[in-house]
Amino acid sequence: DPTGQRIAIGSDMFASPEGQGQISLTLAQALQLAEAVRHPDEIWAQIVWLPEEQQSLVRRYYLARLQQEGEADPLSVVFATGRDGWAGNISTDDTLLQSLRQGISLWSRED
Repeated sequence: DPTGQRIAIGSDMFASPEGQGQISLTLAQALQLAEAVRHPDEIWAQIVWLPEEQQSLVRRYYLARLQQEGEADPLSVVFATGRDGWAGNISTDDTLLQSLRQGISLWSRED
């Protein structure tokens, strides 16, 4: 990523946590999440408390707004990663992006 953090992307990422098959993503969704990691608009870090494990972890959030061909409004894409795995969200609503702009700003696109 732009901060120098290495993220290994491979088929293991898309295995379900229970080991039962694959997480269902369309090719377009997988490419949008990859684009958010490769070319984010912002990267944030937050310390997140996991009550079920009674411990905290650092989670990184890659935020991107991607303009889609033929669409007036851009997509809001979030890729979150931490010791507990990863999650992705793709939406036409900026609410989630706004809510994740907290913690430590690690990087921001300058344009």
